[in-house]
Amino acid sequence: MFGLFQVFENVFTGSYRVTLSKFNAVADNAADVDSEDYVPPSASKPDKLPANQLPKNLADPATSGLTATVDPNATENVFDFSVGG
Repeated sequence: MFGLFQVFENVFTGSYRVTLSKFNAVADNAADVDSEDYVPPSASKPDKLPANQLPKNLADPATSGLTATVDPNATENVFDFSVGG
């Protein structure tokens, strides 16, 4: 399990396609802001975003193959997903 996430109340009941993604808090290629050579990002040269650490197909609802059903009669809806490793 990568983490626990609480879903907001009043979610519509039914089946949902699920996506998963995991990003490092700081990009592996993040600039050292304390360096004398540091140049702040700009619109023409933005910072690179961190890479998703999980397989690419899991981030797309059409290819993840993951679903969850919110049951209106359940006292708690908990969804556990195992993605290997």
